[in-house]
Amino acid sequence: MHSCVRKALAEDLPCIPQIEKEAAALFSAYGYEAAVLADLTTLNELQNALEKGLLWVAEDQSHVVGFAFAETILSGLILSEVDVLPSSGRKGIGKALVENVMDHAQLYGCKCLFLTTYKNIPWNMPFYKKLGFKVLPENEYPADINMIVNREHNYGLDKSVRVVMIYCC
Repeated sequence: MHSCVRKALAEDLPCIPQIEKEAAALFSAYGYEAAVLADLTTLNELQNALEKGLLWVAEDQSHVVGFAFAETILSGLILSEVDVLPSSGRKGIGKALVENVMDHAQLYGCKCLFLTTYKNIPWNMPFYKKLGFKVLPENEYPADINMIVNREHNYGLDKSVRVVMIYCC
C-alpha cells in the first residue's frame, strides 16, 4: 500500500466525518462507541484546524483514508483526533499521521505534545507508547489539560478509563 500524509485541503473536509464514524465503530467491542460518537469532531473544529495548518490527511491512491488534527493550547499542542478507515488500518497510516503531528510540534517549537486516550483498549495506549508518549500522572496535568479532560467527561467519556499522555519534543 502506498499512502502519503499531507496538509488537508478544504475539499478534504466532507470525507472526514465518515472516517471518524467508521473508526468509532471499532470502540463498540469495548462498550464505548456511543461515547465516542457523541464526541465527534465538528465541521467548525475541522475548519479551524485547517485554517491554522493543524489538520492532516492520509491519502491512498487519491482517496483520503485517515486524518489527524491538533489544537494549540497554553501547554503546547494537543493531538485532538487521529482516525483511519478500518479498511485501511494496520498499515502504518495512523503511525504516519501521529509522527507528522509530532514533527510539526517539534518544528514549531512546542515543548510538549499531549493526547487523551483510552487506557484499557489493547491497541490504543500501547500504540502511543511505542511512538514515545508517556502517561502523565493526573496530579501533573496542566490546567488546560484538566479542562480538556473535564470537557471530554461532560461528553460522556469516562475519566476512569481515560489517560493523558505526553510527548516531549
